[in-house]
Amino acid sequence: MHLQTLTSFLLTAASAAFALTTRQTAPQTCTTTTAPGLFTLTATYTTSPYTTVPLRVANVHTVAKVGYALLTTGPGPTTWPSYNLASSVFKPYPGNTIMRTVSLPLNTGESPSFISIQTYPPGWAGYCFMDAPTPSTGPQLLAAHTHSDKWALCANSTAGGRVDIVYDPVPGHAHYTAAGCVGVTIEVVPV
Repeated sequence: MHLQTLTSFLLTAASAAFALTTRQTAPQTCTTTTAPGLFTLTATYTTSPYTTVPLRVANVHTVAKVGYALLTTGPGPTTWPSYNLASSVFKPYPGNTIMRTVSLPLNTGESPSFISIQTYPPGWAGYCFMDAPTPSTGPQLLAAHTHSDKWALCANSTAGGRVDIVYDPVPGHAHYTAAGCVGVTIEVVPV
């Protein structure tokens, strides 16, 4: 499955990398900062053939009493089958009742990341949902920093090519090549 996702990503990247330079720069409008229920996420390429790829929060590093995870298409252990959005804080759910998981601050050029820690942190309150460009037919979209149009899938060169979500990719990053990233929107799928 991972090889199929990576192959599809590389083929799409070859024909669609230019889409990253045509993104909106004005803030968009959030429609909600608290989800009505649990959801999953799907990335949809912003250029034809508009392929969709399921996203998941996957563990990437664990040390004593602290775990780190990020939003990816790649393989790896996960304990969060769905997610929640409460007061703009993205929370993987159900998570561990002792080691709770919340979003960390999201910087330009980085992947949405999460921390699981016994002393429950407040989480970063920078996410919201927005209407799709055609709200009558499209799903709601996940946004950060009031933008749903700056997401991309990027092959992580320091993690065996695992394809991760990145917010507003930047040139010269240590984990990916910005020119190889492909623009996506992140669709909210109620469960």
